[in-house]
Amino acid sequence: MAFQLRFADATLDADLLDGGSHTLVLEPTVRYALCRTMTVRPEGCMPLVVRDPKVSACHFILSFLDGRWRVEDGNGNKRSTNGTLLDGVQINTLIPLTPGSVITAQRSKTSLYFEAAPEAAAAEEAAATQTFSQEAADSTSAGRCGSAIEAAAAEQDAAVEQDA
Repeated sequence: MAFQLRFADATLDADLLDGGSHTLVLEPTVRYALCRTMTVRPEGCMPLVVRDPKVSACHFILSFLDGRWRVEDGNGNKRSTNGTLLDGVQINTLIPLTPGSVITAQRSKTSLYFEAAPEAAAAEEAAATQTFSQEAADSTSAGRCGSAIEAAAAEQDAAVEQDA
Protein backbone atom coordinates (compact mmCIF):
# COMPACT_ATOMS: atom_id res chain seq x y z
CA MET A 1 0.00 0.00 0.00
CA ALA A 2 1.23 3.50 -0.83
CA PHE A 3 1.43 6.13 1.89
CA GLN A 4 1.74 9.89 1.88
CA LEU A 5 2.68 12.75 4.16
CA ARG A 6 0.48 15.82 4.25
CA PHE A 7 1.56 19.04 5.92
CA ALA A 8 -0.93 20.27 8.53
CA ASP A 9 -2.90 23.44 7.83
CA ALA A 10 -1.09 25.28 10.66
CA THR A 11 2.19 24.64 8.86
CA LEU A 12 0.78 26.01 5.62
CA ASP A 13 -1.03 28.93 7.27
CA ALA A 14 2.20 30.06 8.93
CA ASP A 15 3.87 29.98 5.49
CA LEU A 16 6.48 27.64 6.88
CA LEU A 17 6.65 25.28 3.92
CA ASP A 18 9.66 26.01 1.73
CA GLY A 19 8.19 25.53 -1.75
CA GLY A 20 7.13 22.24 -3.27
CA SER A 21 3.98 20.26 -2.76
CA HIS A 22 1.92 20.16 0.44
CA THR A 23 1.47 16.40 0.04
CA LEU A 24 4.19 13.87 -0.71
CA VAL A 25 3.66 10.25 -1.75
CA LEU A 26 6.35 8.28 0.07
CA GLU A 27 8.67 5.96 -1.83
CA PRO A 28 9.87 2.96 0.24
CA THR A 29 13.37 3.22 -1.27
CA VAL A 30 13.81 6.80 -0.05
CA ARG A 31 14.59 8.11 3.45
CA TYR A 32 13.06 11.50 4.29
CA ALA A 33 14.33 14.11 6.75
CA LEU A 34 12.41 17.09 8.13
CA CYS A 35 14.98 19.89 7.95
CA ARG A 36 15.19 23.63 8.50
CA THR A 37 17.44 24.11 5.45
CA MET A 38 18.30 22.23 2.31
CA THR A 39 22.02 22.14 3.13
CA VAL A 40 21.98 20.37 6.51
CA ARG A 41 20.55 16.87 6.24
CA PRO A 42 21.69 13.30 6.76
CA GLU A 43 23.42 11.82 3.75
CA GLY A 44 21.07 9.91 1.47
CA CYS A 45 17.90 11.59 2.79
CA MET A 46 15.41 13.62 0.79
CA PRO A 47 14.85 16.85 2.72
CA LEU A 48 11.38 18.07 3.68
CA VAL A 49 12.28 21.70 4.28
CA VAL A 50 10.27 24.07 6.47
CA ARG A 51 11.21 27.62 7.41
CA ASP A 52 10.63 27.33 11.14
CA PRO A 53 13.19 28.32 13.79
CA LYS A 54 11.80 25.65 16.16
CA VAL A 55 12.71 22.89 13.69
CA SER A 56 16.21 21.47 14.14
CA ALA A 57 18.69 21.34 11.30
CA CYS A 58 17.49 17.71 10.95
CA HIS A 59 14.46 17.24 13.16
CA PHE A 60 13.39 13.68 12.29
CA ILE A 61 13.89 10.93 9.73
CA LEU A 62 11.28 8.71 8.11
CA SER A 63 12.46 5.31 6.86
CA PHE A 64 10.80 2.20 5.44
CA LEU A 65 12.22 -0.72 7.45
CA ASP A 66 10.99 -4.31 7.78
CA GLY A 67 7.87 -3.55 5.72
CA ARG A 68 6.75 -0.52 7.80
CA TRP A 69 7.27 3.22 7.81
CA ARG A 70 9.05 4.40 10.95
CA VAL A 71 9.98 7.77 12.42
CA GLU A 72 13.11 8.58 14.41
CA ASP A 73 13.85 11.81 16.28
CA GLY A 74 16.97 13.64 15.13
CA ASN A 75 19.40 12.66 12.40
CA GLY A 76 20.26 9.17 13.60
CA ASN A 77 23.31 10.36 15.57
CA LYS A 78 21.96 13.37 17.43
CA ARG A 79 18.44 14.03 18.74
CA SER A 80 16.53 17.16 17.74
CA THR A 81 16.69 20.16 20.08
CA ASN A 82 12.95 20.38 20.80
CA GLY A 83 11.96 16.74 20.28
CA THR A 84 9.47 14.97 18.03
CA LEU A 85 5.94 13.98 18.95
CA LEU A 86 4.03 11.08 17.47
CA ASP A 87 0.31 11.47 18.14
CA GLY A 88 1.14 13.88 20.96
CA VAL A 89 3.69 11.62 22.70
CA GLN A 90 7.41 12.39 22.63
CA ILE A 91 9.44 9.67 20.93
CA ASN A 92 12.88 8.48 21.97
CA THR A 93 13.39 5.51 19.67
CA LEU A 94 12.54 4.37 16.15
CA ILE A 95 8.73 4.10 16.18
CA PRO A 96 6.43 2.49 13.54
CA LEU A 97 3.75 4.68 11.96
CA THR A 98 0.12 3.76 11.39
CA PRO A 99 -2.31 5.48 9.01
CA GLY A 100 -3.66 8.54 10.78
CA SER A 101 -0.47 9.18 12.77
CA VAL A 102 0.50 12.83 13.29
CA ILE A 103 4.20 13.67 13.49
CA THR A 104 4.97 17.04 15.08
CA ALA A 105 8.17 18.98 15.58
CA GLN A 106 7.65 19.84 19.26
CA ARG A 107 7.23 23.55 20.14
CA SER A 108 6.60 24.19 16.44
CA LYS A 109 3.63 24.67 14.15
CA THR A 110 5.07 22.00 11.88
CA SER A 111 2.99 18.82 11.76
CA LEU A 112 2.65 16.10 9.16
CA TYR A 113 -0.13 13.56 8.72
CA PHE A 114 0.85 10.02 7.73
CA GLU A 115 -1.98 8.52 5.66
CA ALA A 116 -2.78 6.10 2.87
CA ALA A 117 -2.31 7.71 -0.52
CA PRO A 118 -5.67 8.34 -2.24
CA GLU A 119 -4.85 5.86 -5.04
CA ALA A 120 -4.02 3.18 -2.48
CA ALA A 121 -7.13 3.92 -0.43
CA ALA A 122 -9.30 3.73 -3.56
CA ALA A 123 -7.69 0.44 -4.61
CA GLU A 124 -8.15 -0.98 -1.11
CA GLU A 125 -11.81 0.10 -1.07
CA ALA A 126 -12.38 -1.46 -4.51
CA ALA A 127 -10.78 -4.72 -3.33
CA ALA A 128 -12.97 -4.72 -0.20
CA THR A 129 -16.08 -4.08 -2.33
CA GLN A 130 -15.11 -6.90 -4.68
CA THR A 131 -14.56 -9.26 -1.74
CA PHE A 132 -17.92 -8.25 -0.24
CA SER A 133 -19.66 -8.76 -3.61
CA GLN A 134 -18.03 -12.19 -4.01
CA GLU A 135 -19.05 -13.20 -0.48
CA ALA A 136 -22.62 -12.07 -1.18
CA ALA A 137 -22.67 -14.03 -4.44
CA ASP A 138 -21.26 -17.09 -2.69
CA SER A 139 -23.91 -16.91 0.04
CA THR A 140 -26.67 -16.45 -2.58
CA SER A 141 -25.35 -19.46 -4.48
CA ALA A 142 -25.20 -21.44 -1.27
CA GLY A 143 -28.78 -20.37 -0.56
CA ARG A 144 -29.89 -21.55 -4.02
CA CYS A 145 -28.05 -24.84 -3.52
CA GLY A 146 -29.68 -25.28 -0.15
CA SER A 147 -33.11 -24.59 -1.65
CA ALA A 148 -32.50 -27.04 -4.48
CA ILE A 149 -31.43 -29.74 -2.01
CA GLU A 150 -34.49 -29.07 0.14
CA ALA A 151 -36.76 -29.25 -2.94
CA ALA A 152 -35.18 -32.56 -4.05
CA ALA A 153 -35.63 -33.98 -0.54
CA ALA A 154 -39.29 -32.90 -0.51
CA GLU A 155 -39.86 -34.56 -3.91
CA GLN A 156 -38.21 -37.74 -2.64
CA ASP A 157 -40.40 -37.70 0.51
CA ALA A 158 -43.50 -37.23 -1.65
CA ALA A 159 -42.49 -40.14 -3.90
CA VAL A 160 -41.91 -42.38 -0.86
CA GLU A 161 -45.33 -41.44 0.55
CA GLN A 162 -46.98 -42.15 -2.83
CA ASP A 163 -45.36 -45.61 -3.00
CA ALA A 164 -46.58 -46.41 0.50
